[in-house]
Amino acid sequence: MCGIFSSAHKNVLGTINGTQTPDRIFIVSGHMDGRTNGICDNTSFAPSANDDGSGTVVSIEMARVISQFADDIESTLILMTVTGEDQGLFGSTAYADWAFANNLRIDGMITNDVVGNITGCVDPACPNGNFITDSTSVRHFSGGPSTSSSRQFTRYMKLKAEQYISEVPWTVNLIPSLDRPGRGGDHRPFYENGYTAARFTEPHEFGDGSGGNGRQHNEFDLIEFVNIPYIARIVKTNLTGFAILAMAPETPSAPLNVLNAGNGTDLILTWLGTNSEPDFAGYRIALRNPDSLFYQQIIPVGNVNQYTLTGLTPEQPIYLCYSALDTSGNESIFSNEVLVTPSNIPATPQGFDATSMPTGIQLTWLPNTELDLDGYLITRTDPTGSSTQFNVNASQTNFFDNSATQHTLYNYIIQARDTDNNLSQPSAAKLGQLATHDMGILLLDASRDESGISPIFPSDEQVDSFYYNILANFNVAAEWDIADSLEIDLNISDADMAIYSTVILHSDVRRPTHKIAEDTVALRKYLENGGQLFISGWQIIESASQILSAIKIFEPGNFVYDILHTDTSENAITDDFRGADPVIPEYHPITVDSVKIPNFGGDLISMEVLRSISGGSNSEVLYTYRSSQIPPSEFHGLPVALRHITTSLQIIVIDFPLYYIKQTESQQLITQGLIDLGEITGIKDETDNTAAIPDRFELSQNYPNPFNPVTIIKYGIPVKSNVVLSLYNILGEQVRVIVNEEKEPGIYKIELNAKNLPSGIYFYQLRAGNYFETNKMVLLK
Repeated sequence: MCGIFSSAHKNVLGTINGTQTPDRIFIVSGHMDGRTNGICDNTSFAPSANDDGSGTVVSIEMARVISQFADDIESTLILMTVTGEDQGLFGSTAYADWAFANNLRIDGMITNDVVGNITGCVDPACPNGNFITDSTSVRHFSGGPSTSSSRQFTRYMKLKAEQYISEVPWTVNLIPSLDRPGRGGDHRPFYENGYTAARFTEPHEFGDGSGGNGRQHNEFDLIEFVNIPYIARIVKTNLTGFAILAMAPETPSAPLNVLNAGNGTDLILTWLGTNSEPDFAGYRIALRNPDSLFYQQIIPVGNVNQYTLTGLTPEQPIYLCYSALDTSGNESIFSNEVLVTPSNIPATPQGFDATSMPTGIQLTWLPNTELDLDGYLITRTDPTGSSTQFNVNASQTNFFDNSATQHTLYNYIIQARDTDNNLSQPSAAKLGQLATHDMGILLLDASRDESGISPIFPSDEQVDSFYYNILANFNVAAEWDIADSLEIDLNISDADMAIYSTVILHSDVRRPTHKIAEDTVALRKYLENGGQLFISGWQIIESASQILSAIKIFEPGNFVYDILHTDTSENAITDDFRGADPVIPEYHPITVDSVKIPNFGGDLISMEVLRSISGGSNSEVLYTYRSSQIPPSEFHGLPVALRHITTSLQIIVIDFPLYYIKQTESQQLITQGLIDLGEITGIKDETDNTAAIPDRFELSQNYPNPFNPVTIIKYGIPVKSNVVLSLYNILGEQVRVIVNEEKEPGIYKIELNAKNLPSGIYFYQLRAGNYFETNKMVLLK
């Protein structure tokens, strides 16, 4: 401490081992060190009688008293004084860290620090000698929140001290703060290690001396200014709480379940009996309003597991908790608090969720617990504002809406209804839309927006332009820019994606501001209901998992394992990614575009490799890491891209950023990937002269026909028109929208890849203005 190491720096502990639950520990502490105004002044006179001789005396006196009936102490009490508090909480930090590292169970800790002076002031300067004398109260500090175990601990200490100290009207003032502003005591290291911890301090800390600190941290902190009867009351305050706790049952661990009776005044409380002490006798219920620091009512309920609270104020929230007692009346600390509101209207259903499926919208929620619950009301609203309502039985927690129409984005809310027909407040709205997957490609831009000043930090417009170019031959029906949507607090949902055949998600600029992990629930729903995903970017696995470790291992149930089909990834540490080599013949080698990466020798840095992929033989490696080093680094040849295409999941994962790859090679890669996913390549006839402009609308027969799996459809339009080219099965159901955009006059050819369609007869229909025509085609596999 203060730059001086000495083996003499020790804490002093007096331990009374528990006779029944010795592993359950309670600690009372003071600190034995003192100081003058100079923290590290070890030569000046520093009597430190009050700070903190008074707290040290509390521990010593408690040890003297409790040792006389040690055989009755069921749990372990440690009465200690620590060193180095004034120099930086060194002694308490060392012990708290050691306790945590060794898994010590500490159920409560209190430091008594500056607890011996009854006259002083709030301001350490004590202006004008405005001293206050108070011998009937003590301040009790604890860290939040209001429901924390430390706050429950201080409520307990207040309850017992004010019950048993009778020589004066004793008050324990609960202070809802970990400590005084800008200061800290020996309870802090325990609190920061997750333990229940608090502090006692006299009401007016600085004594009635003059100067900047009164009689604290100077030569005037003498025993003659300490009030011995007051310290005795501090000892009794600690004794009443800790002696009872050391003989009491454990705090009930089962959660308190609360049912609303529905009349606005009654609550039904139930809990599991977890106390097994041989002398266990029963429970007490405590309640308080949210604006109250202390319990306002405590009710003995006996050895039961259910109790009805009556006569409460309707719509007034209250905190509830319960304690355990033994046959001698020793009481535990009260359990964790729950916040409830007695109400004559139902609570809003929780956990409301919607999933967009091909045949309907699946809605789910958690059950309400009101005893007079009659059911639920679901309201569906379409974009025009027209609403439809569905009544659902009280026993249900799900509803399937099979009456939705295609290409309509609905809002759903749910309300609970009681037997008096009272409705709860509505839930937050959820979106739903039939998963038709027939409107082409959705480009989902998750790339970080940069300034564009440096090639390695492209602007949003530069990245957009790159993807428009490499996707020029595909039907990109819509784009969703995540950065723009977050500005209006809007996250993409599976309903927003449901109409698109494939989502292309790119996160190309390193250290994205929006992590893919924030959208994995929506992406999983979309994919599990027939959607397809092409995902690429810089450190895709880290972004999807939000795990920063170099080696990441994933288990079933995790999005990376289940959807991205990777069970182990690793961050490459060699910063030598020059490109990637294909494993499957249809794909071509790719190389980093050195124009966009002028630094790092033209290599990409901080890349990931897919050490191990999941999904068995259905998961195929597409590309492997190409190292620029000679000889190659350890990451050379390891997977960096895969595809998994089955009847239940269709996904391509490219774990490197396409934007920084040569554009022609990126276009070849994404084109082949989209063809693998069954997307169609649209190609306009290159002839561009007046002879190529037809004088009438025309839809030609596809060729070849029959086909497997690729065919060409040719059509002509004489005037600029909105063109929709759709594919239907023999039942008349639309299975794909091939084209849906405005076209200039000309002759067009479109390639249809029916890889993911079953054999059969299909019809393709052209609509342009008032013209429509339908032809038949046959797919034979």
